[in-house]
Amino acid sequence: LLRAFSDQGVQVWVAVDVASGEGAKAPGQPLKAASESGLLPDFVWRSADGSPLQVRFVHRRVGGLEIYFVVNVSENGGVAAATFRDTGKGDPVRWDPSSGETGTLRQGVERLADGRLKAPVFLAPYDACFIVFER
Repeated sequence: LLRAFSDQGVQVWVAVDVASGEGAKAPGQPLKAASESGLLPDFVWRSADGSPLQVRFVHRRVGGLEIYFVVNVSENGGVAAATFRDTGKGDPVRWDPSSGETGTLRQGVERLADGRLKAPVFLAPYDACFIVFER
């Protein structure tokens, strides 16, 4: 059921197990990790060039688009090797909110066997962008 909701764009939060009795977990302990349930994270990143980036994101499905708002919250710029779960069928397009420029990401883009898409995303210090996929 969680997977069906997630596939429809519903934001799924993992609840905690507060059951009581012998062998029960203590209140506040998480249930199975999403990865143990077969759910993949929406967005995963790592520094591709060793830069000490600090990346945050928000993912939304709006109409026929999958939209990721990606932000570098550090004073260091660099390349984030980003992996996106919900990528629709289109190519990733970077939208720059400060300049209004858009451009398709092509170099280094790789579609993984599990359906996710991996792409290098350059982020300047305190930079932000939208990565958009058509469904």
